[in-house]
Amino acid sequence: MGKLSLFISILLSLFSVDALSLSCEGDFEQKIVVDGEEWLWKYDAKGYSISGETLLHTERNSFSIIATENENCFKNASCSTNYLTCAISFALNEASSQKMSIGRMQITSYGLYSKARATVESVSECRDAYSQYYSVISEYWKNNLTVHPYVVDKIHAREIKLDKPKNHGDNCFSSPAWKPMPWSGIDYFPVITIERRLD
Repeated sequence: MGKLSLFISILLSLFSVDALSLSCEGDFEQKIVVDGEEWLWKYDAKGYSISGETLLHTERNSFSIIATENENCFKNASCSTNYLTCAISFALNEASSQKMSIGRMQITSYGLYSKARATVESVSECRDAYSQYYSVISEYWKNNLTVHPYVVDKIHAREIKLDKPKNHGDNCFSSPAWKPMPWSGIDYFPVITIERRLD
């Protein structure tokens, strides 16, 4: 474990008992790009990596996090929601330290997709399956933002105008062995808005 990772892991553990259950064995690196308002970052762990950017919109007292897991973790079945939690917790540090009020997270996570999909794959009616899928994602973030003073506000499915992939057949989701393909009926990687709890 790198010195920075160890230091941040200890720091995070001071904020929440839940953080003690995190095993942040990867390295988190970030750099400022534009006048302290854009932070590019990457989290690397064994068989796993996720990269993204944190945009600070100081004039609106808000921020955005855009991140994508490396597709190899899906191919190799090495995606880790634990590492995802670590990466996003680290990425939130700058916005949290500046006490930004509102945040928007758009995260392409194959590990979270697999977790949520497995929870609802037995639901036969697609509208219900998708609704429950979003609920699982919402609950995941509600339970895993505890190291920072942010809570989930809403889940927003983006409008995607594509035909349903043929390999879905009559199923609500494609085979778990296939990379998720967003289409007009479902957005597997919705936007999550979060807000800072009142101190």
